[in-house]
Amino acid sequence: MIALDGNDDPIGQGSGFVTTDGYVVTNHHVVEHSVRTMIRAVGTDDIFVVDAVVAESRKNDLSLLSVKGLNLPGLTIARDAGPSIADTIYAVGNPLGAEGTFSEGIVSSLRKNITPSQIQFTAPISPGSSGGPLLNEQGEVVGIVTQQIIGGQNLNFAVAVSHYDELLGGIKSGLNAPNPKFRGIVRSKPAKKESPMEPGQLLTLGLAYLTGKGGLEQDIERGVRYLEEVKGKAGGLAYDVLSMYYCGYNYGDGGDFEKGIEYLKVAAEMGSASSQAFLSTHYFSGTGMETDLDAAYEWALKAATQGDELGARVLGEMFLNGLGISADHAAALKWFELAASGDLDDGASEFRLFQMYRQGLGTPVDDAKALKWSKAGAELGHAMCLSELGRMYFVGSHGVERDFALASSYLMKAADHETDPQPPAQATLGHMYLNGRGLPQDDGMAYFWLSIAVANGMEPVEEVLEKATARLTPERRASEDKLIRKWLAKH
Repeated sequence: MIALDGNDDPIGQGSGFVTTDGYVVTNHHVVEHSVRTMIRAVGTDDIFVVDAVVAESRKNDLSLLSVKGLNLPGLTIARDAGPSIADTIYAVGNPLGAEGTFSEGIVSSLRKNITPSQIQFTAPISPGSSGGPLLNEQGEVVGIVTQQIIGGQNLNFAVAVSHYDELLGGIKSGLNAPNPKFRGIVRSKPAKKESPMEPGQLLTLGLAYLTGKGGLEQDIERGVRYLEEVKGKAGGLAYDVLSMYYCGYNYGDGGDFEKGIEYLKVAAEMGSASSQAFLSTHYFSGTGMETDLDAAYEWALKAATQGDELGARVLGEMFLNGLGISADHAAALKWFELAASGDLDDGASEFRLFQMYRQGLGTPVDDAKALKWSKAGAELGHAMCLSELGRMYFVGSHGVERDFALASSYLMKAADHETDPQPPAQATLGHMYLNGRGLPQDDGMAYFWLSIAVANGMEPVEEVLEKATARLTPERRASEDKLIRKWLAKH
């Protein structure tokens, strides 16, 4: 959590957490003087702007924030008996910007006769931990970390969670309704800037400027400068993001592919699953380095065992085709299913699953599952899934009934696909137009699609193309030839 002044310079940082009530909780002093406050989910480049302070208490050093679009699981508040002295507790936060730090300690005292009532504990904290949750052994929030006494020994304190319930009760009763003057957490009181910036601040601001998230105007140069400064000081995320920039994959073209690969290797060594997966694809394809299937397998396996879908897909391809390892169709099926379960949205894993279930590779033939995966790939716009699905409906095979309307819909999308137009779909469309099967009989359209199919290597339809050609007038043929040249130039 980064507090910014009116110039979007950082004036403080802290931690926070989401509750099951839907609010973000932090300390009042973290956001007290900010003009804008940004929140970044730990380990990601997902950045959000605080929309409003819905309730706050300076006395108890607590603020409840509203953040649109923040979709994170909430922590449960411990509302039964509070902690006892010597109970094991855990402090979670971002001390000195070291995000996602989890430290263990015990409750050393319960300070109930002061305001606010506080829990004294021994789990290590540092500046930047403020606002993080203090958890019991059941993972429930018992307090909100607030301060430490510098120079003391384990003199760390958390506001008792009962004060959160007081604020929440005020919201529910209407006593703490959102106040317009708190929209965007605009404050009038100036604050002294912290200098130099902590690693967590640099990382979050670098990501915000690079991506244009968090309400900041995109400034790629500034974002890269911050990330270069923080790389190696705040985990592997800076290396991960910079590698994508320098390789030209995200955030524009960094123009230094060699540096991008160097950073990719560093991030992979630091445990970034996405970098491990991308590195495996480079070793697999030989892009930017020599092909090394052993290294491709090693990095893909590390990524896939962390749940990375791209790493799982690389493993699937290697096991399916016996590339660098012995072919194992059952293993390929497992990895492709993992790849298809995630956020990859190009349909390639779905197409492989369609093929494997249809052909019985690593599994008995299963037309129902083949149809399921072909439809899933088609929904993602995968050209070969669209083509195969269209031809299945045209013929009425592999567990589907003939349906010319569906066939023509899928085939048209495959034939005119923006990046991977499918010659088999083009040829089938040509047949449909020539014979008036599922589409109005149209010799010109038949000539158009059959000509494109032949131009794309579908030689077996040349005889059918001659039939369509013979039916055209010279004028219609000239008109279609012009459209064909335009289509081929575009694709």
